[in-house]
Formats: sequence, structure tokens, C-alpha cells
Amino acid sequence: MFKYFWQKYVSGIEKVLLTDMINVILFIPSEVNICLIRISLNKYMKIFITWMIIFCYCHPLAAQFDSIPISKEIDYITDLAVNLRGGNQQGVAWLGQLNTIFELPMRFPGRWGSSIFHLHFLVTHGTSLSSLVGDMQVVSNIEAPGRATFFELWYMHRLNHHHFKLGLIDVNSEFLYTDWALPLVNSSFGIQPTLSVNIPLSIFPISALGMVWNYDISDWLKSKTGLFDGQPNIQSRSQVLPDLNLGMHEGFFLIQEFNAILGQSSDLSSMKLGAWIHTGDFQSHKGRNSGKNFGLYMIFDKQVARLGKGTLYGWVKSGVTPNDCNTIRHFHGGGLTYQNPFGSCEQDIISVAVASAFFCNAYKDELFLNNHETAIELTAKKHWNFMAIQPDIQYILNPSGNNHLKNPLCFILRAQFSF
Repeated sequence: MFKYFWQKYVSGIEKVLLTDMINVILFIPSEVNICLIRISLNKYMKIFITWMIIFCYCHPLAAQFDSIPISKEIDYITDLAVNLRGGNQQGVAWLGQLNTIFELPMRFPGRWGSSIFHLHFLVTHGTSLSSLVGDMQVVSNIEAPGRATFFELWYMHRLNHHHFKLGLIDVNSEFLYTDWALPLVNSSFGIQPTLSVNIPLSIFPISALGMVWNYDISDWLKSKTGLFDGQPNIQSRSQVLPDLNLGMHEGFFLIQEFNAILGQSSDLSSMKLGAWIHTGDFQSHKGRNSGKNFGLYMIFDKQVARLGKGTLYGWVKSGVTPNDCNTIRHFHGGGLTYQNPFGSCEQDIISVAVASAFFCNAYKDELFLNNHETAIELTAKKHWNFMAIQPDIQYILNPSGNNHLKNPLCFILRAQFSF
């Protein structure tokens, strides 16, 4: 198969160039620097990168199966943030993330359906804003330790009403989100803190092995089931891939979500109901082994009204977990998003939202904390060609429930460049 592929789709001069490129890759040092971050490349990673070059360069093979060409995207997001008052201390933080994404679509003959190979390489850098603010929900959703790693690497196959995905998968890309909360900056508007704070989970910035099964039950009802490694882990900043070890002692994360699409196009709404369980061992705040961890959640969004050339959407989300072994007992959030407020771009938004994380009784009483931490956010996003600018203001009530911290006020200027 490789010999046929090489002879049919690669010309003589291209063979020389590709061979030279492959030789360079195979003989590069075991450690290299990317954006001042040292990463290690073993022989298996070099072989993998070699195959990716061949596939990306010789994508007419993909075009033979599907008229859609290979998709390539480079995206850089950066936050210049200031904690104006309150929290641990006033100060400035600069954060950023570079995303390089490749997708190779293929369509197979007959009834074999179609598939997508997806690769997402992630580079993060910057200082911590939450260390200044002192919050638990994380003010900026791009905050992460400096690292260069493969964040997502999966294969998805579509067959009739079924979609199967296998590989390194971000849980939040499949579950627990509403589209109209995604433009917001605070992390809790993406992934609920009843999961992100309480359990190890395959989410930004460290993913884990998993599989997802999507099933379209009907035109209005869809089901998603996911099974993931219960202990995502990266041992060092130079590690390019997360740990791929699976073991019963680490536990597994299982999630089920149903999505009901309601109403007509002019009055569209959706309701997501989900449940999850983590089979790892968890300790209660009183030191007892409480065994498995689990929770329930709900997400509802609705088209509220047409305002000029734009549309106003509303959404709410809630989650609950057991009281004895978790830091966050339950979460409630909601907001309004005005899409296309300037009448020139569907991606422009103005949004206001509130997210409240309530602490479990044992954790709260042990540390003499307030009952909750609440984030209030106002943001606007404007696009121009390959870039977008997003000013953002957040006010945090009771950061981490700490009675001794004044409520922080943060200003974030986010810029996004897409190529």
C-alpha cells in the first residue's frame, strides 16, 4: 500500500525533497526548543511526525475519497490581563496559547461511510492570572503551565446515524457545553467546576485516551456516550504526549449525555441532560474512603429574540455532585449572548453571564469559608479578517470562598489571530 501510494502521488523531485526532509527529522536531536519550551522527541514521535508530513503533503489521496481537501488551521490567542483590585494582589499577567490543527477527511466506497483524522498540537505560555485573583473557577480559560504537547489526536468514523471517535479527546469538546457560552473567558462557562475542580479529567490543557459514541436517535434527540482514562497526566514540561497508561487503579471516567432539540428555526432551543461517574478512589473531607464519584448536570439554551440584524440567545447550566468527597457541591450559571450586534459579522458577540460555584459543607466548615464563589462577566468580541479583539471585565465575589480576600475586579484584553 505504501509503495503504491509513494509511486502514484509523489513525483521524482518531490521524492528527493521528502526523503531529505525525513532524514533531517530522523536525525534531529532528542530534545528541541519550541517557544522557549524544551520538548523531547523519541524515535516513535519522529516516525509519527514523518508520517504526518507524508499525509499532509500528499493529500490528493484524501481528495480521491472526499472532495473536501485537508484542513489546516493555525490559531494564536493571547490575554493581557490586569487585576485592578482585591484578590491576592494587584498585578498584570500575560497568557497565550498556540493551536495548530490538521484534519484529514476521507470517504470510503459503498456503505463504509466517512472518517476524519484530527491532530491538535498545543503550545501554552505565560503567567498565572488566577494566582493574582485567588479564585477557584479560573478567570481565563487559556491559563496553563508553559508546555508544548499533542492535545488532541483522534480518529472518527461516521456510519449512518452513528459516529465513533477514538484517541486523545478533550471531554469538553463533546460534552458539557453550550455554544452561546463558548465566547466567554471564565473557565466555568465552558466546563462546569463540579467536574474540573473535583475530579481528574481529560480537558485543557492535558487530555487522555478515550472513546466517544454519538448516536442520532431521531431528528430532535441525540445521544453521546464517552469513556476516558480517569487519570490524565504529563510528567514533565518536555513530554510531548500525555501518559497513555491505562489501569484499574487510576479509574475510568464514564459520561452519558442526551440532547433534545426543541422548537422551530425562529424559536429554537435545546436541552442537554447528562450524568457521569468516575471509578477512582476518592477520600471524604473527614478522611474516609468514599469510593466512586458521580454527578448530574443540565444545560438549556434558547433563542430569545431577533434584535435588528442580530439575535439574542439565553442559556442556563447547573450541576450537582455528592457532598462528602468534593470541593464543589453544586454549580449554577446563566447568561445572555447577543450575536451579530453590529450587523456586519455573525461571529461578533456581546455577552453577560454569571457563574456560581457552591462549596460542600465539610470543605466549607473545615476552612471557615463563605458558601460560594461567584464570577460576573461582561465581554464583547469583534472580528476583522484574520483577527479578533475581545475586551472583558470580570468581578469575582468571595474568591475561593476566602473571607479575608477583597472581591477582585479584572480587566482582560484578548486578541485572537487565525491563519
